[in-house]
Amino acid sequence: VRIFRADTGSEMFHLLGTATVTGVSWSQDGQQFATLTAGGSCQIWDVITGVAVAGVFNARTTRRWAFEIKWEPGGDRIATASQTGLTLWTREGEELQAQPLQSASTGTADFDWAPDCSRIAIQSTNHEIRLIDPDSDSIAMRYPINVSKERREYMDLEWSPDGKTIAY
Repeated sequence: VRIFRADTGSEMFHLLGTATVTGVSWSQDGQQFATLTAGGSCQIWDVITGVAVAGVFNARTTRRWAFEIKWEPGGDRIATASQTGLTLWTREGEELQAQPLQSASTGTADFDWAPDCSRIAIQSTNHEIRLIDPDSDSIAMRYPINVSKERREYMDLEWSPDGKTIAY
Protein backbone atom coordinates (compact mmCIF):
# COMPACT_ATOMS: atom_id res chain seq x y z
CA VAL A 1 0.00 0.00 0.00
CA ARG A 2 1.25 3.44 -0.88
CA ILE A 3 -0.13 6.61 0.66
CA PHE A 4 0.51 9.82 -1.23
CA ARG A 5 -0.74 13.39 -1.20
CA ALA A 6 -3.23 14.05 -3.98
CA ASP A 7 -2.27 17.74 -4.24
CA THR A 8 1.48 17.18 -4.68
CA GLY A 9 1.87 13.53 -5.61
CA SER A 10 4.48 13.10 -2.90
CA GLU A 11 4.52 9.72 -1.20
CA MET A 12 3.88 9.82 2.54
CA PHE A 13 4.82 6.16 3.09
CA HIS A 14 4.86 2.73 1.53
CA LEU A 15 3.72 -0.23 3.59
CA LEU A 16 6.33 -2.84 2.80
CA GLY A 17 5.69 -6.50 3.36
CA THR A 18 1.92 -6.26 3.06
CA ALA A 19 0.26 -8.96 1.00
CA THR A 20 -1.63 -8.05 -2.16
CA VAL A 21 -4.22 -5.50 -1.08
CA THR A 22 -7.69 -5.96 -2.56
CA GLY A 23 -9.56 -3.33 -0.56
CA VAL A 24 -8.96 -0.07 1.29
CA SER A 25 -11.44 1.96 3.34
CA TRP A 26 -10.85 5.26 5.14
CA SER A 27 -12.20 6.33 8.52
CA GLN A 28 -14.44 9.40 8.33
CA ASP A 29 -11.90 11.51 10.23
CA GLY A 30 -9.11 10.49 7.83
CA GLN A 31 -6.81 9.44 10.69
CA GLN A 32 -6.91 5.70 9.91
CA PHE A 33 -7.58 3.37 7.02
CA ALA A 34 -8.28 -0.32 6.85
CA THR A 35 -6.84 -2.75 4.33
CA LEU A 36 -8.07 -6.10 3.11
CA THR A 37 -5.60 -8.57 1.57
CA ALA A 38 -6.06 -11.22 -1.08
CA GLY A 39 -5.74 -13.77 1.73
CA GLY A 40 -8.79 -12.25 3.44
CA SER A 41 -7.03 -10.65 6.40
CA CYS A 42 -7.63 -7.06 7.55
CA GLN A 43 -5.53 -4.47 9.32
CA ILE A 44 -6.11 -0.93 10.53
CA TRP A 45 -3.33 1.61 9.93
CA ASP A 46 -2.46 5.05 11.29
CA VAL A 47 -2.25 7.43 8.33
CA ILE A 48 0.43 9.67 9.88
CA THR A 49 2.89 6.99 11.01
CA GLY A 50 2.04 4.16 8.61
CA VAL A 51 2.00 1.76 11.56
CA ALA A 52 -0.61 -1.00 11.93
CA VAL A 53 -2.64 -0.08 15.01
CA ALA A 54 -4.90 -3.14 14.92
CA GLY A 55 -5.35 -6.39 13.11
CA VAL A 56 -9.08 -6.74 12.54
CA PHE A 57 -8.68 -10.43 11.93
CA ASN A 58 -6.55 -13.03 10.29
CA ALA A 59 -8.39 -15.33 7.89
CA ARG A 60 -6.21 -18.30 8.81
CA THR A 61 -7.20 -18.16 12.47
CA THR A 62 -10.86 -17.16 12.12
CA ARG A 63 -11.63 -19.18 8.98
CA ARG A 64 -13.35 -16.08 7.57
CA TRP A 65 -11.92 -14.94 4.27
CA ALA A 66 -13.22 -11.41 3.87
CA PHE A 67 -13.64 -10.08 0.37
CA GLU A 68 -14.90 -6.57 1.09
CA ILE A 69 -14.31 -3.94 3.77
CA LYS A 70 -16.09 -0.63 4.38
CA TRP A 71 -15.76 1.89 7.18
CA GLU A 72 -18.99 3.27 8.63
CA PRO A 73 -19.51 6.72 7.04
CA GLY A 74 -19.91 8.71 10.23
CA GLY A 75 -18.58 6.49 12.94
CA ASP A 76 -16.14 4.08 14.39
CA ARG A 77 -17.35 0.75 13.00
CA ILE A 78 -15.94 -1.28 10.15
CA ALA A 79 -17.88 -3.96 8.29
CA THR A 80 -16.30 -6.90 6.48
CA ALA A 81 -18.08 -9.33 4.19
CA SER A 82 -17.03 -12.98 4.07
CA GLN A 83 -18.56 -16.32 3.10
CA THR A 84 -20.15 -16.51 6.54
CA GLY A 85 -21.79 -13.09 6.36
CA LEU A 86 -21.20 -9.57 7.55
CA THR A 87 -19.10 -8.85 10.63
CA LEU A 88 -18.81 -5.53 12.48
CA TRP A 89 -15.58 -4.36 14.14
CA THR A 90 -14.40 -1.38 16.17
CA ARG A 91 -11.60 0.84 14.93
CA GLU A 92 -9.45 -0.91 17.54
CA GLY A 93 -10.02 -4.23 15.77
CA GLU A 94 -12.46 -5.71 18.32
CA GLU A 95 -15.32 -7.79 16.99
CA LEU A 96 -18.67 -6.26 17.99
CA GLN A 97 -20.58 -9.54 18.01
CA ALA A 98 -19.58 -13.15 18.60
CA GLN A 99 -20.76 -14.32 15.17
CA PRO A 100 -21.39 -12.62 11.83
CA LEU A 101 -24.74 -10.81 11.61
CA GLN A 102 -27.46 -13.45 11.23
CA SER A 103 -29.54 -11.07 9.12
CA ALA A 104 -26.72 -11.21 6.56
CA SER A 105 -25.89 -14.90 6.85
CA THR A 106 -26.54 -15.94 3.25
CA GLY A 107 -23.80 -15.14 0.77
CA THR A 108 -23.08 -11.45 0.34
CA ALA A 109 -22.24 -10.14 -3.14
CA ASP A 110 -21.94 -6.52 -2.02
CA PHE A 111 -22.95 -4.18 0.81
CA ASP A 112 -23.04 -0.50 1.62
CA TRP A 113 -23.64 1.56 4.77
CA ALA A 114 -26.54 4.03 4.70
CA PRO A 115 -25.26 7.61 4.95
CA ASP A 116 -26.80 7.96 8.44
CA CYS A 117 -25.31 4.57 9.49
CA SER A 118 -28.72 3.26 10.61
CA ARG A 119 -28.89 0.51 7.99
CA ILE A 120 -26.71 -1.59 5.75
CA ALA A 121 -27.91 -2.59 2.30
CA ILE A 122 -26.79 -6.10 1.40
CA GLN A 123 -27.01 -7.69 -2.00
CA SER A 124 -27.12 -11.39 -1.28
CA THR A 125 -26.18 -14.22 -3.61
CA ASN A 126 -29.70 -15.62 -3.27
CA HIS A 127 -30.98 -12.76 -5.45
CA GLU A 128 -32.33 -10.26 -2.99
CA ILE A 129 -31.36 -6.97 -1.44
CA ARG A 130 -31.78 -6.73 2.31
CA LEU A 131 -31.83 -3.62 4.43
CA ILE A 132 -30.57 -4.60 7.85
CA ASP A 133 -30.29 -2.77 11.13
CA PRO A 134 -26.69 -3.36 12.25
CA ASP A 135 -27.49 -2.59 15.91
CA SER A 136 -30.36 -5.07 16.33
CA ASP A 137 -29.20 -7.58 13.67
CA SER A 138 -32.68 -7.51 12.13
CA ILE A 139 -33.90 -7.33 8.57
CA ALA A 140 -35.83 -4.10 7.99
CA MET A 141 -36.81 -4.88 4.40
CA ARG A 142 -36.23 -7.37 1.57
CA TYR A 143 -36.27 -6.65 -2.16
CA PRO A 144 -36.26 -9.70 -4.46
CA ILE A 145 -34.20 -9.52 -7.65
CA ASN A 146 -35.77 -11.49 -10.48
CA VAL A 147 -32.60 -12.75 -12.19
CA SER A 148 -34.40 -15.08 -14.65
CA LYS A 149 -36.56 -12.21 -15.88
CA GLU A 150 -33.73 -9.71 -16.07
CA ARG A 151 -31.13 -12.26 -17.28
CA ARG A 152 -28.20 -10.64 -15.55
CA GLU A 153 -26.34 -10.68 -12.29
CA TYR A 154 -25.85 -7.57 -10.18
CA MET A 155 -22.69 -7.38 -8.14
CA ASP A 156 -22.66 -3.81 -6.86
CA LEU A 157 -25.00 -1.51 -4.97
CA GLU A 158 -24.78 1.91 -3.37
CA TRP A 159 -26.93 4.27 -1.32
CA SER A 160 -27.69 7.75 -2.62
CA PRO A 161 -26.06 10.54 -0.55
CA ASP A 162 -29.44 11.44 1.02
CA GLY A 163 -30.11 7.79 2.04
CA LYS A 164 -33.47 7.66 0.26
CA THR A 165 -32.61 5.41 -2.70
CA ILE A 166 -30.32 2.53 -3.61
CA ALA A 167 -28.86 1.78 -7.03
CA TYR A 168 -27.78 -1.73 -8.04
